[in-house]
Amino acid sequence: RILESRDESTVFEGAKGLMCIRGTKSTDELRSVLRDLSILTKPHSKTFMRRNLIRPFEDAEPVEFLSQKNGTGLFAVASHSKKRPFNLVFGRCFGGRLL
Repeated sequence: RILESRDESTVFEGAKGLMCIRGTKSTDELRSVLRDLSILTKPHSKTFMRRNLIRPFEDAEPVEFLSQKNGTGLFAVASHSKKRPFNLVFGRCFGGRLL
């Protein structure tokens, strides 16, 4: 009886959008991964294939700005360097802040 009296939560929520962002340098493999991710989440994804100077762990402001501007809650950043080859970062934003 107690469980029936509680309000049921919403079963269907709106889908979260995904931003696929290419970093300063990225390989063909990483670009194909980003392309596949955007195809899988097609109506809810935005793809930025130009090179962007975005490093989510050093400075979160560009990612937060882009997520607010495009209305997306998820992001993926692909980059490649000698120190961190084939780097793919997934993240989430909530309330305009990077989590």
